[in-house]
Amino acid sequence: MTFNEPRVVSALSFDNGINPPNRCSKQFGNCTDGNSATETYIAAHHLILSHAEAVKTYREKYKAK
Repeated sequence: MTFNEPRVVSALSFDNGINPPNRCSKQFGNCTDGNSATETYIAAHHLILSHAEAVKTYREKYKAK
């Protein structure tokens, strides 16, 4: 599985707190817990890493078929 628009996914979940897990800094949304200054970037980083791993697996195991 790959991810479409990791920046948007992380921003809506960890910056604005609109999507689950609804984490953000209080000044950026209606959240009770979270840190928009760091969690948004950590989430985006891991989404991009997981996308890269999925692409690598596809190319190594399935592309030739």
